[in-house]
Amino acid sequence: MEHGKTLLIRVDGNGCIGTGHVMRCLALAQGWRDEGGTVMFASAALPPAFGRRLQHESCDMASITAQPGSQADAKQTADMAVRLGADWVAVDGYHFDAAYQDAIKSAGRRLLFFDDYGHAVRYAADLVLNQNLDADESLYQNRTSETQLLLGPRYALLRREFWPYRGWQRLHPEKATKLLITLGGADPDNVTTKALEAVVELNDPELHTIAIVGSLHPCRDALAQWANGQPRMEVQMDVDHMPELMTWADVAIAAGGTTTWERCLVGLPSLMVILAENQAPIARAMLQHDSACVVPSTTSAIGQELRRLLVDRPRRQRMSQASQQLVDGWGLRRLLSRMMPPRLELRPSMKEDARMIFEWANQPATRRASFDAAPISWDNHVQWFETRLNDPHTLMFVVMQNGQAIGLIRFQQQANLKEATVSIQLDDSFQGSGLGPRIIQMGCSRCFLEWPVEQVRAEIRTENVASLRAFVKAGFQDQQLTTVKGCPAYRLKLRRDHA
Repeated sequence: MEHGKTLLIRVDGNGCIGTGHVMRCLALAQGWRDEGGTVMFASAALPPAFGRRLQHESCDMASITAQPGSQADAKQTADMAVRLGADWVAVDGYHFDAAYQDAIKSAGRRLLFFDDYGHAVRYAADLVLNQNLDADESLYQNRTSETQLLLGPRYALLRREFWPYRGWQRLHPEKATKLLITLGGADPDNVTTKALEAVVELNDPELHTIAIVGSLHPCRDALAQWANGQPRMEVQMDVDHMPELMTWADVAIAAGGTTTWERCLVGLPSLMVILAENQAPIARAMLQHDSACVVPSTTSAIGQELRRLLVDRPRRQRMSQASQQLVDGWGLRRLLSRMMPPRLELRPSMKEDARMIFEWANQPATRRASFDAAPISWDNHVQWFETRLNDPHTLMFVVMQNGQAIGLIRFQQQANLKEATVSIQLDDSFQGSGLGPRIIQMGCSRCFLEWPVEQVRAEIRTENVASLRAFVKAGFQDQQLTTVKGCPAYRLKLRRDHA
């Protein structure tokens, strides 16, 4: 990736709107800086603790003096982006509307627009990111043809401290004895107190409770003083070790904001309390996926459900497994692949690639997309791989992104020598990154260069919508329904003169 690229992030955080918008923008800033770029935050309101955090991350800050979300605000932000030479502007907040997007785009900037429920009547951004479970294309029917949608928790943005916990395995005791309470950085209605009161009423001598409160909590000092008088209970403020706390805990009482995806990553079973109207869809979707249970924000309701969950190990296991299936921790990489297109190269596959390709082939997503979904044994793979390497009618290229192997594209020349079939597989962390069409185009160009074939054919299971879109975007045409190994499939073709 090119170094020196500038990102301007427009986001606010306070006691009313909370701190979740700032935290996910912080994750974006961390990833952007790791790729060699620079980041400026522009805010009309930002808690002092977050200002210090941004300084620690080497991010610059600027103040917006206009009414947040107004056209004057939009002009200040657009002017700042032009002055900085920012390649991208990221905007996060419900007070930013369609007119705000227009102002940024009119300044010639590329725009990433965070959205949680389709709050703008129209979308002109280059990328719209909605990381929620209920994210659906129908929310964004009124958008420009250039607007790309990044939908669902596969695009959840997690901060750097969570990255080492990708694939983390949780142990579930017969009885849960460690409880984490985290109800947002603001918690204006002080539901944290209700949760702690519910714990006191349980009177469980084995239960150890840690409650997290942020700098914007209205009663933080009084709450901490009260909790210190309770056995096995503590209140921690403005913590910077949340992953350690989430992996320490057996159960959480939590809000339905951005920490939902952090809990999913580490498989932390949760009682979700809805603190704001926009959290209700997230909570309902988590409940439908059996990834959490949802309780009213009353002391009695929290206490009753908590009592049941602490001793229900099978339920906690189901919630943990279901939540980890939703979030794999690679959402930031997928987003950055769209914002900062990487350098891609193809190199011929070698014998040393056997193990790596074997692991890619047995990824759950890869098996589901295959016409034979059964897992592949190592012995069968080795035999297949050696045969393909030595076959003059097979081309196999490992896809390299900035020197890292991320996938494989393979071509098989047919008996008539006029046609080749193509297959592609990516490392799971790069699926959904938008790289598919580029890889397919690059691979087909190499195929036409190596062989005098007239066309390349792709066969895709009908339910594999993402793959179908990638091949169509890469120029494949003549879509037809067919059957491959008993599975309904689409057959598409790319002719040499169209490549």
